[in-house]
Amino acid sequence: MNPAQNLSRRQMWFGALVIGAIALLTLLSAPTQSVSRSGSTYSRAPDGYGAWYSFMSDRGTPIQRWQQPFEQLAQKQPSSVNQGKITLLQINSRLKVASLDENQKAWVEAGNTLVVLGAHAPVTDAAFRTWQTSEVGNVRVETRRPHYLPKQGTISLVLGDRFRAVVWQESLDQGRVVWATTPHLAANAYQDDRGNYEFLAQLVTQPKQSIWVDES
Repeated sequence: MNPAQNLSRRQMWFGALVIGAIALLTLLSAPTQSVSRSGSTYSRAPDGYGAWYSFMSDRGTPIQRWQQPFEQLAQKQPSSVNQGKITLLQINSRLKVASLDENQKAWVEAGNTLVVLGAHAPVTDAAFRTWQTSEVGNVRVETRRPHYLPKQGTISLVLGDRFRAVVWQESLDQGRVVWATTPHLAANAYQDDRGNYEFLAQLVTQPKQSIWVDES
């Protein structure tokens, strides 16, 4: 075997090792990518929101996708739409505590609306699946994490019973924030539950406010 053949064989082995390493890295990174797509309007998986996004488009309600850090949101708000006021939908792939940072709080107080799906609440012995009544029809809810509302203040019930809320809202100066304990309120898995899709549509639709969904 001449030196050229040896070199060629070494190059082939090296190339095979590189391809194998790339394939391994792709497999290792797949779970993280899957989690990040949970709740995304680009996703057709059961926990994605692609079907709801299409539902809103079909009914003539345009939704824009926000793909930058939240801090840049105020700079991009269109001045021609209700002086720049918008509704932002955030769908958490993992449950998060129902609280706002200073930037979010100031943004809401300025007259904007923030709707957050996937607010953390302790697990209880409540029934996992319930049907909640709303103005737009029955809403199927699957969670054992109802939120216990305070008896007074600026917080009010949107969906649930008198003391245990699945969805609630809080007024902050000129704006409001809406929280839901379940991140799957209108996920692809609920396509047959029209009440779920209509209910989320109602939550994000405000007079003269453009609708954005957080895909950052």
